[in-house]
Amino acid sequence: MSQDEIEIREIRLLKYYVLFQFSIYFLSLIIRDFIFPGGSLETVNWLRFVPAAIFMGIFILLGLEKVKKNLDKPQLLSILVLLSVTTILTRFITPGYTIAVDHARFFPGISNVGVFNFGFDQIFFLILPVLFVAWQFPQKTMFLFCGFITWMEISISLLTTDTNTLNFLILIVTILFRGVIFVIMGFFINGMSEVQRSQRIELEKVNARLRKSAIYTEQLAQSRERNRLARELHDTLAHTLSSTAVQLEAVKVLYDTNPAQAKIVLEQSLENTRNGLNETRRALKDLRTSELENYGLYQSIKNLLISGAERSGFIYYDNLDVKINFLPDQISHVIYRTIQEAIENTVKHAKANRVDLQINLMERLIHIHYTDDGQGFSFADIGDAKHYGLRGMQERVELIGGKIKIKSEPEGGTNIEVDLELQDD
Repeated sequence: MSQDEIEIREIRLLKYYVLFQFSIYFLSLIIRDFIFPGGSLETVNWLRFVPAAIFMGIFILLGLEKVKKNLDKPQLLSILVLLSVTTILTRFITPGYTIAVDHARFFPGISNVGVFNFGFDQIFFLILPVLFVAWQFPQKTMFLFCGFITWMEISISLLTTDTNTLNFLILIVTILFRGVIFVIMGFFINGMSEVQRSQRIELEKVNARLRKSAIYTEQLAQSRERNRLARELHDTLAHTLSSTAVQLEAVKVLYDTNPAQAKIVLEQSLENTRNGLNETRRALKDLRTSELENYGLYQSIKNLLISGAERSGFIYYDNLDVKINFLPDQISHVIYRTIQEAIENTVKHAKANRVDLQINLMERLIHIHYTDDGQGFSFADIGDAKHYGLRGMQERVELIGGKIKIKSEPEGGTNIEVDLELQDD
């Protein structure tokens, strides 16, 4: 919505205010001309009903759908000016509309005639137009509006006054005092409106930044997920196909010169393909699994240990705490994948009898210590499959700013230590 457009709820509020003013004014006319003693249809001054017709016309105008949808601030200001002028005129053409005060009773010698019969109800009905102008328009417009209605009332008083000089001076001072009150009141309302507008503008800027940040975060998450998928496929499918291609090339070379050796290499290629297929299936299963979301990190790691023990026959010890379920998702994922890879290596290669897993939560640090008493390995002698698994483990940890140490030697078991910072950015 542009700055010149008016909200529907503001138009509705003004419409109800006009209806209220019309009802009070029309009721006062009925009581004066038809209910009070001496009132009759013959004595009715129909000129008094002109302001009522104007009020009803403004009410009907504000109820039109076309007006509600297209009303802008210049048009609103015109309506407020018309409303205020009509309110002022009601005191001069219908003095009975005002709350009459018997001035002679309280101020002996002062006439109680004509325009000096000042209307307190008209003061009330002029307040809301001033508030609307102060709310919707700049200070300059508000000052001009207050000055206009004050000048308008003084001018009409000069033309219609039927009282002595003292009464007229009191009337002018009263009108000027009311104008000053309206200016002061409008000044505060305008200041609060400006604060509200500035807060709304700042809120819109913050919302825009949040939307941009959300889009960027989503794109970053997609990029990281693609990288993770690339690592998973590289560690399984790509490696298997690469290794199989090399072995088949060897079979092709040996097929004519050394069929026996070619057959051995072909068997190795088949075994490698089967292992790669199993690894690929496991990786795809891990990619589509929602075990962390379903069970939480605590139970998911427990399930890994239980499954590993059942497949390999080792016994395990751990110090897991359910508090790890409340770790950030990115850290939980890295911990889960790291421990999963460690247990898979133990099951497939270590032939271990015992596995120890310690996860210690500190104020700003998570320390993971995984050990098995298996046959261990030498980094120089390990196969490509295990090499890629260890490298994928290292990449995951380092991606979130963690540190990992892997120690192993033949017949000496395997020791893995991981440190992750909770607040690392």
